[in-house]
Amino acid sequence: MRRSFAILVVLALTGCRGRDRVTDPSTSVDVTLSTLWPNDDGHRWEYRLRQQAWGDSESWIVSSQDSVPPAPGLDAVIDALARGALGIVYAPAESTTYALEFRGTMTTLSGVTAQHLVETLGPDTLSLAADGFVATLVRARPDLVRALARRAGAGAAKGLFFRPNLLHGYAWQKSRDWIGGYGDVDQLLAWKYLEANLAPGAGFTFQLVPSLATDVFLHARVARRRQHVRFGSRMADVIDVAYLIDFGILRYVAGGDSTVGYARHVNYGYVSYAAGLGPVASVERFMAFVNPTARDSMSAGSDEQRLTWTDSAPALAWEPWR
Repeated sequence: MRRSFAILVVLALTGCRGRDRVTDPSTSVDVTLSTLWPNDDGHRWEYRLRQQAWGDSESWIVSSQDSVPPAPGLDAVIDALARGALGIVYAPAESTTYALEFRGTMTTLSGVTAQHLVETLGPDTLSLAADGFVATLVRARPDLVRALARRAGAGAAKGLFFRPNLLHGYAWQKSRDWIGGYGDVDQLLAWKYLEANLAPGAGFTFQLVPSLATDVFLHARVARRRQHVRFGSRMADVIDVAYLIDFGILRYVAGGDSTVGYARHVNYGYVSYAAGLGPVASVERFMAFVNPTARDSMSAGSDEQRLTWTDSAPALAWEPWR
């Protein structure tokens, strides 16, 4: 499977020499940063959100920091998505709605003003006003809780559903070279969705919360491009971007501050972006343990969350690589 996928990437790269866009003469909308995420004020996307809790039986905790494995590569993410979720279902899936909408501008707690991409989770839920990735860090890195509280007033996330990380809102910005967002921790760019090189195989590594930790990173790669995907009466080219969030090394404690062991957790998944339409689908798996005994291996994680743009069903049933 990996060999055939690599061949496809090579063929795509040889046919796409432009750095910041991929053009198909048979379509009217080029694949660019501008078209992959339109950002006119009032633009809104509504999604179905489905979250499945897994009985993740793998808890790979080791005795020393030196034994903690590195984060898996993005090839492992692509393989894991192709295999499907391997967790043991112990509860019915839960569903709700999720929406993103551009509404003017906002200023973060750290003082950065940017375009406001408002998140709404659930039909009866008020718009989410805080930096959602901070709540994720509270869960993934308890050792950063005090620092996060001082800088961003962060607390533990509440409610049945996790806030999406790979496809989220807040202080959003598009430049010539990237699409990203700002948070409440500091005035540095806090998240990066895309870079200008959109050819299959292109990617980037981006350090998250560098003012708080040295080992938290986002890895991304344009995994593939699909041409002429139908969305009702419309056709669009789609790129699927694989992501992995490496939360670094977590120390497990018991009985106050007694060290039990160490582990590395990751979130991983993908987002599909359609030229002229925006982000149309996403899958994210949460808090997966990295395997210390097998290279580039990780557990199923605690939960899997799927977002599907309501205008796209059933045209964009995501097809894994086989």
